[in-house]
Amino acid sequence: MDKYIKFIRDLKPFKDVFYKNVSSMEKLIVYAMYFLETENISLSFNYVCIAAYKLFPERFHFGDFKEYPHIEMLNRTLLHLRPKERNYAVGDGKKSFFKLTQLGYQVAGEVEKELKIKNVKNKTRQVKIDSVKITPKKDLEEIKKNKTYNFWKESKIINESDLWNFFDVIPYTRIKYIKNRILELKKFARDYNEKIIYEFLSDLEKNQNLKI
Repeated sequence: MDKYIKFIRDLKPFKDVFYKNVSSMEKLIVYAMYFLETENISLSFNYVCIAAYKLFPERFHFGDFKEYPHIEMLNRTLLHLRPKERNYAVGDGKKSFFKLTQLGYQVAGEVEKELKIKNVKNKTRQVKIDSVKITPKKDLEEIKKNKTYNFWKESKIINESDLWNFFDVIPYTRIKYIKNRILELKKFARDYNEKIIYEFLSDLEKNQNLKI
């Protein structure tokens, strides 16, 4: 946890000129969420609020006290992300971590493109938005090209490392994200009648050795 706090404290802000035309604070905070996610940092209320302020201080500072985040405004912005409003994220960050929705990932991609157009030279690691999954059909096509999936398709064997390789995560990390993602992908496979993909995902899910 300490390393996550240090990482967020050390974030360098984007210059205002690079994000002033982003149409809403909701979109900026969604990008901050995605940025944290790519660093395997849980999307808690505190982490998200401070990261959003650190990356985009001109939008999220507290009035004349620019050295402090406006927590009330950040909280209000986060409430706007809920499914019944913008549908960019679920969770509340307090009782449960936030999780970006499919639309939230798409919005993060749009913001990233705007920042890249401006040739931002941020000192923090730039997010590779290519990994953002935008549509269910694209998700399923990516699975068909995945080495882990194709090995299973031939052998019907799930190795312990397969789960982490498939989701490209460090072993035994991001368990909650993986569980939710498998459920989401299984729904896509069922909706598109991709029975083999559904079977593969079910094997990943039920394999007790993977402890998910």
